[in-house]
Amino acid sequence: MKNQRGRELLRFWARNPVRMVLLVVELVCIAAAIWTAVQPPICYAFEAEQLENTAQGVTLGYDENGYYGATYDIEWQEILATPELTLSPGRYEATVEYYIRPTMMKDGLYHRSGIGLIDSKNESTVEDGILILDETSNTDTVTLTVWKQTDTAVVRFVDDGGIFTVGKISIVQNMTYTVFEAIATILLCLALDLAILMLCPSSPLYVGAKTAVVVIVLGCATALASALALIDGVCLFDDCRFHLIRIEGIVQALRNGQFPVRINPIAKNGYGYATSLFYGELFLYFPAILRLCGVTIQGAYQTFVVAVHVLTAVISYRSFRPIFGRKIGLVGAVLYVLSPYRLHRLYAAAAIGEYLAITFLPAVVYGLWLLYNKDSDRKSRARASIVLALAFSALLQSHMINTEIAVLATAAVCLIYWRQTFRKTVLLAWIRAVGLAVLLNLWFLLPFVTVMTSGIYNEINEPNIQQRGQTLMALFNNSNKFAIGPSVLLCGAAAALILCAVRELPHRWKKLGAISLGFGTAGVVLSTKLFPWDAVEKLPFGKIFTVIQFPWRYTTLATIGLILTFLFVIKGIQQTEYGSWAKPLLSGTAAVAVICVLMYWSDWGQSMSPLTITDTPQLAYNNENFAYKMDGMYLPKNSCQTDDGFATPNIFTTVTTGDFSREDKGVTSVEYTEYLGQEGYVEFPLLYYPGYSVIEGEGTVVQSSNGLVGVVVPANSSGRLAVAFREPKRWLLANSVSAVTVLALVACVIYKKRCKRKYLMEDGQNSLT
Repeated sequence: MKNQRGRELLRFWARNPVRMVLLVVELVCIAAAIWTAVQPPICYAFEAEQLENTAQGVTLGYDENGYYGATYDIEWQEILATPELTLSPGRYEATVEYYIRPTMMKDGLYHRSGIGLIDSKNESTVEDGILILDETSNTDTVTLTVWKQTDTAVVRFVDDGGIFTVGKISIVQNMTYTVFEAIATILLCLALDLAILMLCPSSPLYVGAKTAVVVIVLGCATALASALALIDGVCLFDDCRFHLIRIEGIVQALRNGQFPVRINPIAKNGYGYATSLFYGELFLYFPAILRLCGVTIQGAYQTFVVAVHVLTAVISYRSFRPIFGRKIGLVGAVLYVLSPYRLHRLYAAAAIGEYLAITFLPAVVYGLWLLYNKDSDRKSRARASIVLALAFSALLQSHMINTEIAVLATAAVCLIYWRQTFRKTVLLAWIRAVGLAVLLNLWFLLPFVTVMTSGIYNEINEPNIQQRGQTLMALFNNSNKFAIGPSVLLCGAAAALILCAVRELPHRWKKLGAISLGFGTAGVVLSTKLFPWDAVEKLPFGKIFTVIQFPWRYTTLATIGLILTFLFVIKGIQQTEYGSWAKPLLSGTAAVAVICVLMYWSDWGQSMSPLTITDTPQLAYNNENFAYKMDGMYLPKNSCQTDDGFATPNIFTTVTTGDFSREDKGVTSVEYTEYLGQEGYVEFPLLYYPGYSVIEGEGTVVQSSNGLVGVVVPANSSGRLAVAFREPKRWLLANSVSAVTVLALVACVIYKKRCKRKYLMEDGQNSLT
């Protein structure tokens, strides 16, 4: 059988010359990628005296370390360059030894010094740009990108003000990225071949016309939604820079040996920020792993965005199809993927948590359908428990506030169907779902609850929530980044009209449409200034509802509610004498959705200013010093953030210390001497979060009065004191519980599938006999 299938596949490729040419091209590309991956890496190393003086109007010299460069304050200019380099396409790691003492600008921020790759004879061969070096260290490694073969590239050193001298520099080709490129080439070729085999009618693996249409339509919708993710560069609107630094922090933490990541080591100028304790970051490991493989920051993030679009299309279709059928489910997925608010969150706001949460909401709808559908049976309830547990786990790992909104909406559904909810079988299904979700996320929930209940960190506090709401007219504005958008509002309006006008709608679908319309309308009202948020905030439990910060977050509920209303109504119409309306309504709303996206792209293109960001220094150490400011929430309450550090006005220390050193594996160390014969105190330049431990020397970690990591050392002690983040044992136990739960769930699913396959085979054999 396998040999016969293989011969059929060979004949399929051989029959068509175009396919044969494509196959040859793929093989050539794969061979070239593999050949490049097995070549020895290109390496260069230069001492200070080998660097060329390119400064204009200033005199360079050597410092006491033997480093060469600007030994006094100068104006911005290029000061040094390496000899010309012969480089092949790829990524190169440049490690530099240097000394920097920057001067301060008028606005309180420091000047910067850095390096960059340039090819003056052919600018298109390399990624030009200045990579800022970390002034808190004497060694830094940056990534240089080469697009085409070049023999004339040089590494240049730029001083923006202050002393900047260079010791030696080594440039080594990143072969991990080269291997990654080879693997990616193979996978892309295989994916293209598989798509041809599945979609071509003459193929032995043809999936059929109906499935092919679904794949093509979802592919086109995903491609349209992904258009802005394919531009050259990144638009740093709203939260984009913050989330990119989160990804970079995961990368550095993984390099330091943290897993799961708890502390972002590059944030706050190295003071560390525990984003992973307060924000779910599980899905950000995907772009982080791409970064570890050598992909640029913008490449990793853009790949992540496209992957989110694909995931949204797949989840929405797989969730809607069992409820509405293939055609209606397909249109529903298209409407959802192209919904304006979702695209606004993704591009205009770059709100990773929110647009990830929007991706998984259809799975919650499917889980509720499995549980409350009138045809629900034991198998459906068991599946519902797993679907709801996974859906809410994904929401929890995406965005806590949207998780709360989903929980409130789900609670409302449970109350609407209270008769079914309080049946023993349904209650048991909910208990299984909640228990499984808690076990799957215990590795995140335990640290989160620990820090949130400690009372020592700043919390979300957004005043004037009433004024943050939108006007009704703003909801219709397709270019407004908080708008529901014309396409979704049209769906809701058409569905509401049909619910009122067509009395022949089957009761089942009419009821479901009315419930969905209620949720959609509630989402619309809650996202505007019409809702009395000020009054709600004064209620005893008002904090539960106002913790959302911004009323327009309920636009997510409005979007899915109105789309579901439309789908339920169309499903009902198909069963009446007005069934002929279904097709034009589905086609018309899909067309409006496409037009709205095209208009949105047109408006966006006029305001778009993408930046090329390839490596961490371009992002984390820029003129805005954004790596330090980053975010003001969830800092220790006593910490006082300034432009160049954390103010420490009330520190009394009885020890003498040298300079603090940041080392590999997330270690921060200092040499100290306690000289008064009593317990001493050392304050480290690290924000205090649970988990910091003394890994070398004697001492006990405490929270300082300034919200930093303090260490109490014994009397008359001295030597090296080193501190690093190490997870508490109870967190490690929670990690193990979640890991075992995942393995058990996977094993259970595989076992049930095998049992089902075996049963079908035996049933088929019995039928033949």
